[in-house]
Amino acid sequence: MNLVRARNWYIAGGVFLCVQVLVSTTVTNRHTLASFGDLSQALMLGMGTVFFSRQIFHTAGRERLFWVLMSFGTFLWLLPQMWYVQYEVWEKIPMPDPSPGDIFLFLHAIPFMGALALRPHAHLSEKRLTLDALDFALLLLWWAYLYVFVAMPYQFARTVDVATLSGKFNFLYLVENIFLIVAALFLYMRARGEWKRIYGNLLAAFAVYSFSSFVINRLISSEAYYSGSLYDLPLAISMLLFCAAGLTTASEKDEKFPAGESGIRASVWPARLGVMALATMPLLALFSLLLSRAPADVNEFRI
Repeated sequence: MNLVRARNWYIAGGVFLCVQVLVSTTVTNRHTLASFGDLSQALMLGMGTVFFSRQIFHTAGRERLFWVLMSFGTFLWLLPQMWYVQYEVWEKIPMPDPSPGDIFLFLHAIPFMGALALRPHAHLSEKRLTLDALDFALLLLWWAYLYVFVAMPYQFARTVDVATLSGKFNFLYLVENIFLIVAALFLYMRARGEWKRIYGNLLAAFAVYSFSSFVINRLISSEAYYSGSLYDLPLAISMLLFCAAGLTTASEKDEKFPAGESGIRASVWPARLGVMALATMPLLALFSLLLSRAPADVNEFRI
């Protein structure tokens, strides 16, 4: 059943990509291009949210929490896309820079990190599920704090520095995406069966998306990007691959826990990451007080 659904999805996705290339190369009206690009991306993310959410009702424990976090992250990813629909499709005006949805775009990757850290393929002990949820909360707090510390001051300081803000945001976002690629690659190399297929789709999606978002963000900063252009093609490919992961149902027979690796040992590294994240917060504050060369109003915002 998984193979049939995957085949049908890839066929439909291939047809859509051909249509997108045709539209991007033949249509010259910017509003029509924006409408096609923005609405199609919003539709794919909406479908992804539904695909991941459906898995919640057929799973339990650690695996269910994995799908909860994946669906939540996809929903957060959808929110900034809806701002594009509002501005470019309905109001027919350019998306402002910085965008009001930037914070959601940045935060959407964090639930994905938490989901991958659960390692549902390995059937770890359910006794640590509450602690793993706490580790995710610490991870969420750390990334949010990092965004507030590094990027947000340049957005809400007395003098908004759009160029610096864009550079800081693009760097942080690239780091986030690299984290996702490394985590997905690690799990893909260790999983078997349908879980390997799920992680493989996520790995491919994260890799293509990381490249696409980096290029698009640079083009936005130089005012060379417009929605519906061919630059959206890799972005659409990443979304199609991402949604494919939500169409795959894992079986209990897919994975046995690797020999010599206990559930306790396997779930230690997320806890260590959570503790390290918590420990670095006061260090960033000390840096702002003692060593930062940022403008005074930026340091005031950080404190």
